[in-house]
Amino acid sequence: MPKQLKLFFKQSFWALFVLTLMALGACQTLEPQNHPQPGFAQHYGSSAQQYLKMAQDASSPQKQTLLLQATGRYLQDHDTKSAEQILSTIIDEDLPNDLLNEKYLLEANLHLQQNKIREATQELEDIADPNYLNQSQQIAYYHLQAAIQNHLGNPLLSAEARMSLDPLLQNFSKKQTNRQAIWDDLNQLSLRDLSSQIRSLPYGQLQGWLEISYAFKQYADDSALLNHEIGIWQQRYPQHPANTLLPNYHQPSFQRPNVARVQLTQPLIPTSSHQDGLHIALLLPTSSKLSDSAEAIRQGFMAGYFQDQYNQNAPKSINVYDTDNKNILTVYKQAIKDGSNLIIGPLTKKNVNHLQKQRTLPVPTLALNDGKGEGRLPHNLYEFALSPKNEAEQAANYALAQNYRRALIIAPSSSWGQGVVNAFEHAWQQQGGKVSEVLAYSKKTNMDQAIKQALQIDQSIERNNELQKILGKKIKSTPQHRQDIDFIFLVANPTKARQIRPLLNFYYAGELPIYSTSLVYSGKPNPLQDKDLEGIQFFDIPWLIAPNETIRAAQQQMSELMPNATPKQTRLYAFGMDAYKMAQYLAHQPNQIVGVEAMTGVLYLDNKQQIFRELPFATFHKGQPIQENPSG
Repeated sequence: MPKQLKLFFKQSFWALFVLTLMALGACQTLEPQNHPQPGFAQHYGSSAQQYLKMAQDASSPQKQTLLLQATGRYLQDHDTKSAEQILSTIIDEDLPNDLLNEKYLLEANLHLQQNKIREATQELEDIADPNYLNQSQQIAYYHLQAAIQNHLGNPLLSAEARMSLDPLLQNFSKKQTNRQAIWDDLNQLSLRDLSSQIRSLPYGQLQGWLEISYAFKQYADDSALLNHEIGIWQQRYPQHPANTLLPNYHQPSFQRPNVARVQLTQPLIPTSSHQDGLHIALLLPTSSKLSDSAEAIRQGFMAGYFQDQYNQNAPKSINVYDTDNKNILTVYKQAIKDGSNLIIGPLTKKNVNHLQKQRTLPVPTLALNDGKGEGRLPHNLYEFALSPKNEAEQAANYALAQNYRRALIIAPSSSWGQGVVNAFEHAWQQQGGKVSEVLAYSKKTNMDQAIKQALQIDQSIERNNELQKILGKKIKSTPQHRQDIDFIFLVANPTKARQIRPLLNFYYAGELPIYSTSLVYSGKPNPLQDKDLEGIQFFDIPWLIAPNETIRAAQQQMSELMPNATPKQTRLYAFGMDAYKMAQYLAHQPNQIVGVEAMTGVLYLDNKQQIFRELPFATFHKGQPIQENPSG
């Protein structure tokens, strides 16, 4: 139990917290009796003598398995002498890998009970990679690792071992016991040590543990301020394991006066006066089928804020407003009434279109989509979107740079697909390019026949047959695709593209360059399936195909906040981080949005008040996207 909490027993806040922690011990009595003890990979239900008797008549590897089980039972009963005798008879070379790892774990347990810490450490080091252990062995491994580090006086390393242990534990009470042990480990660190570690580490689960530990030490004498800090921390780490040890900050009884409740439709950051800085309203559909997308954007946006919170220009408050089934203008006006002086959103095209129809907007507004309007947007309205139109325009420009002039377009017949085609054609034809053919496909399209027809393979065969008639003899000739195509612009998702690419090869067009949009890439390397996409070049966000150190740190952060994020949510998380960056620019220096390196591209604000993304591109090689250099 954190020692600081003893100062607050008389307060209901801390009384509940202490009761929560005390309950952890009570929960242990409910554990099933056949569950392995900490530091053991198995529960040894029989006596050591029974295991040894069964081993007498057994053959390898069953014999060694039973001997190891006898050893485990002796160690479970703290009979280290008998355990050591049996282990000395088991030859490492006779053991398959799983049993050899079991032996290493038992030997580490033995040495730990004998207080031979150096030898115990060596046994664990003999396990080359704990990730190759089975789950129960991994649990034993990290239990032992934590115990060894505690013996060595390394509470931080012990806590890190227990953090690796946490996701392996299935039983909630065991998770809670383990998390309390992490807390106890970190509580041994001084404020100076905690502060030093926080500054040196990237955002992640460990930093979250350090920050909450720091808060309890730093604000031990001020429960109101500590309550405030818990709220901020919980918004930064909404899915952090330590939340299960903390009081429920959502309950009003834990609310200090003048601190906004942490609810999605209320300020995410405790608000001060709306007259003293930047106050942002985030307009998102948080309660419909788009809620997963909205949450990814919100998480990314808040991640951007927390990286920037010590900047003097950082927002004083951020409020999230649900736009689902509401008049967007009503929601917008409410945000202004509440004191917002910068609006981020809305997300849907329909709502963006409503804003486009306004003559002017009262505060800078960054819509998170593009609308239907043409020409310059209303005063104070800017648009930022993960639009494939950017990618289509860049594909056209890149093809022209390669001296190609004639294109075959393959794209969905949907209005969305044709919108991407229109963007490509506009950029392509403006610079003198020609579209030789557009193959617009739907779910009902027979792709085999459609591609064969688009490439005019039948005409090639007919020409060959006519020539044979003229010459009066058979001619060895391979059909050729039409000759008025220099390259193919493909708009297709991975599944459809895996069907189209082999058909192009089959119909003698395998040598044609193929350029595509980010739609063609699932967002996760899949060499087995994507081998059929060989050679396709596509534009996508740096987050996925050209990550630098900053992006990798942000990816680690996202893996902590959203461990089960889909590829779509991954892109939207990066988009949310960039939306925060653009918000800062719009608030302080909008004219400086020129070549801003970000998660979703290099960003530019054009004369139509739209943010254009310049993207890197990659080529599928052996099923993997390999970053390319467009200038090369």
